[in-house]
Amino acid sequence: MVFGAIFVGSVVAATGQVQAGPVAHGFSNYDGNETLTLRYSSGPVEIISTNGSQGWWNTTNGHNASITNYIVGDINGNGSNMYNDFFTFNVSSAIGKTLTGATLSLTQFGNNGDSTFTLFDVSTDAAMLNATSGPNAAIFADLCSGNSYGSFSEGVGTSKNVGVYALNGQSLIDINNASNAGRLFSIGGTLNPEMTAVPEPSTIAAAIFGLITGAMVLYRRRNVRIAA
Repeated sequence: MVFGAIFVGSVVAATGQVQAGPVAHGFSNYDGNETLTLRYSSGPVEIISTNGSQGWWNTTNGHNASITNYIVGDINGNGSNMYNDFFTFNVSSAIGKTLTGATLSLTQFGNNGDSTFTLFDVSTDAAMLNATSGPNAAIFADLCSGNSYGSFSEGVGTSKNVGVYALNGQSLIDINNASNAGRLFSIGGTLNPEMTAVPEPSTIAAAIFGLITGAMVLYRRRNVRIAA
């Protein structure tokens, strides 16, 4: 038993971390809560809907434009079937205005593990992003790279709560650029598992040594009492 514990402890310690394969926004669909809220230096707040221009891409399954599910994460739990999601907005109304803030709102739906949801800029043309197509590794990679708009914790649970993600200053620049150029504005999302730290090898060794020493002391005391 002790040698087994030492072996397992050594293997885990060698990796330094324990990694799960979480999924967020499972069983999701367009329900009207997928919105981009824009705040300006003057005038009213503006709320822009995706109007269903949302979804996911991965490297093994094709994209269907009629499916508004925006699941993200590691479906199989082993890195073999990863999904990134996206959301597209018409920001033409922002032209000529001074943006002071932007937030993305999404119904959270199902999350099966603690994770970090990171949002990125998207260079893929919105028409291609929202089109029905086969697997596309380039689009998948585009949704999880480039300028980051922020990282946000996703907790475990199934919920219809609306999550609000406050986007950073880079997003304001990109929204302005899209509106001035007459382009649609898209946001990509990817999910990274929360990494659970594992004790250092020295800590594990000390703990095992302490257990063995304690067991030996109890064994000797028991023998002394029997002899008496």
